[in-house]
Amino acid sequence: LPICFPVTICFLLVAGSARFFPANQDGFTFMILIGIGTYLPYVAVHTAVFERFLAITRERANIGFLMYLADTAGYIGYIALMFAKDTLKSKQNFLMFYNNSAVYISVLSIAMLAFSSIMIYRRFSIRNNA
Repeated sequence: LPICFPVTICFLLVAGSARFFPANQDGFTFMILIGIGTYLPYVAVHTAVFERFLAITRERANIGFLMYLADTAGYIGYIALMFAKDTLKSKQNFLMFYNNSAVYISVLSIAMLAFSSIMIYRRFSIRNNA
C-alpha cells in the first residue's frame, strides 16, 4: 500500500517527538508534533486501509463499523493510560510515562500496519493469480 510509508513517518514523528522531547522541544512544538503524528495516521488508516479490507472481502459495505471499532480502541487506550497513571504510581512523572507510552504505541502501530499491509498484499496477489 502506498499509504504505509507516510503513516510510518507519522508514527516515527510521534515516537521521535516523545523520545527526545525533554531536550529539544518546547511544550507547544511537542503538542503540535504529537497531534500531527497521531491524527494523520488516524485519517489515513480510516480511509485507505479500511477500504482495502472491504475490497478484499468484496462485500457491499462501508467502513462505518471498522471506524467505530478503531475509535473505541482509541478511547479504551486513553482510559487505560489515565487509569495506569493513577494506579501504577511509578517513580517517573506523567510526562515521562506519556512519552514512553507514545513510543511503545508507535512501534506497535508500525508493526500492525506492516502486518496488515502484508496480509492485503498476499490476498490481492492470490486473487490476481487465480
